[in-house]
Amino acid sequence: MLAVFLRLAGYKVDTASDERGALAQFARKRPAAVVTDLMLPQGEGMNAVRTMRRAAPEVPIVVISGGGMFPAHHLLGIASSLGAVAALSKPFKPAALLDVVRTVVA
Repeated sequence: MLAVFLRLAGYKVDTASDERGALAQFARKRPAAVVTDLMLPQGEGMNAVRTMRRAAPEVPIVVISGGGMFPAHHLLGIASSLGAVAALSKPFKPAALLDVVRTVVA
């Protein structure tokens, strides 16, 4: 749903269903920015953030999280320490994500 919202706002969006797919796309396409959840199927978003940050420190990474087993603010703080430039805690309004993406891509 977030991908559709960003596409409607004029952004080219690629999606992946798990960590492996996200890292493969990142390596092939080197996007202008990344939006990732910290809880990913078949992997961990924190590992994806760490891997992407090492591979391309210039690419801004935005993380989102609902927390899961830990409070969302704890996971979001960890993501920031790994190099994410912004973090959103679920639930959030799509407009908040659009504001963050506009800021980091500008």
